[in-house]
Amino acid sequence: MRRTIAAVLVMTAAVLGLTTAAHALTGTLGNPATDRAYVDGYHNFTIVDTNHPAPFDGTFTHVNYYAERAGDIRFVVVDTTGTVTWVSDVITAAGAGVQTATLADPVGVTAGSNIGVFSVGQGVVSYEYAGAPSEWTANNAGLPAVGDTLDYEATTQGRVYSMNATVEASSPEVCKDGGWEMYDYKNQGQCIASIVADSNSGK
Repeated sequence: MRRTIAAVLVMTAAVLGLTTAAHALTGTLGNPATDRAYVDGYHNFTIVDTNHPAPFDGTFTHVNYYAERAGDIRFVVVDTTGTVTWVSDVITAAGAGVQTATLADPVGVTAGSNIGVFSVGQGVVSYEYAGAPSEWTANNAGLPAVGDTLDYEATTQGRVYSMNATVEASSPEVCKDGGWEMYDYKNQGQCIASIVADSNSGK
């Protein structure tokens, strides 16, 4: 009887440990939305930032960005094959400053995908010359569609654009093979439990 009670207590403690530590596993796609020195002069074109790709498969619901000036833009996601997997509705920046675009539905991304921005007029999102090479389409290249492979200009340049999204992991696979150690978890089971619990909470 004592052994049974002890076993129940141990199991209860373990469950409570998982419950109290459970939280969404998130990572950042893109860069901090801060004021930077430059803004693009091209019109009607797409730029893709490659500094911080999606760390794992997941979803995001907001895009944070720094607008250097007023204008209309659309955010895009490009996967590791260079294929456009998502294009947002038109987002209007009323003026300069940090802005957050709240999306109507969660956007799915795969590990290694990058975020980009299509500018309807001149560029809106600020950048600086640093970091990994950015790629862009020609001036007046037009709006890309989902499924397109972007036709970039030959020139690339190290740039950091002020736009980012918080990606929420969608698969517990990220916890395996020691992946849980990269995040704030005590063990693999706790990591998996938090993702499963979070995904179930939205059902």
